Amino acid sequence: MMLHLLSLEWKKLKCYNTFKVLAILYALALPLVFLMGQLFFNHFGEKMQTGNPANEMFNTDAMFMFPEVWDYLGYVGNWLNFFVLGLLSIILVTNDYSYKTLRQNIMTGMSRNQFFLGKLIIMTALCLAATLYYFLIGMIFGLINTETIFLHKITQNMDLLFRYFLQCLAYSSFAFLLGWLFRRMALATIAYIIYVMFLEMVIRYLGHASIAANKTLHFYPMNAAEDLVPFPVKMMRELFNGPAETQMGFSFFLTPTEAVITSLIYTSMFVFFSFRLIKRGDL
Repeated sequence: MMLHLLSLEWKKLKCYNTFKVLAILYALALPLVFLMGQLFFNHFGEKMQTGNPANEMFNTDAMFMFPEVWDYLGYVGNWLNFFVLGLLSIILVTNDYSYKTLRQNIMTGMSRNQFFLGKLIIMTALCLAATLYYFLIGMIFGLINTETIFLHKITQNMDLLFRYFLQCLAYSSFAFLLGWLFRRMALATIAYIIYVMFLEMVIRYLGHASIAANKTLHFYPMNAAEDLVPFPVKMMRELFNGPAETQMGFSFFLTPTEAVITSLIYTSMFVFFSFRLIKRGDL
């Protein structure tokens, strides 16, 4: 049943030109942005060290070796997951409303449960594919840049694979919910971008911080998703000698465990509310 539903959804998805463009964008941008970052930070590292003995320990080359490569590549993927996977999840839902295929599938005998499950499976499959691609690119860059290869170096930060996958699911499930809620690609996309890029930060820093300026400020859905694979803390320590890790007297990021638990809760909520929308909504 699950393979059948996946096959049906894939047949629809692969015909969408927008999907093809976004898939190519993801495939090209992940290694290219990482390479541009390597060139930039190598140049930046040289500038920092020139005539400044305090920065002699700043080693940008390590960013692209095992095990640090997983952190820096993951941060590049963070932005792509937000944009590409978020838009793909919206497309998964809204195109069925636009082309009336949801109603057609229900009229031909598919239950709403089956229809929803098919969407959930293809969304999860896309997140898994993105994670496997992240692993592949990380292995390639790590092997190229690391002079001496040890297994423990390769696997040291491998917990990022799960966190990367969960981040993909977190962004996707939120966009998924907005797709069911608005039913139109343009509206859902605008709402998604506004909330992630602006609204949540406004709520956190203008609303929450004025009431309670403590670590609870970070337990918002998209911030928790971002903190699954945040800007590498090690680099922040080297650049700023520690202060950039704190904010208003408390940690700048959620811990990996906090981010994982928080994201799992929010992702489950997004999926649950999406299911309620299709069960109760009009076709």
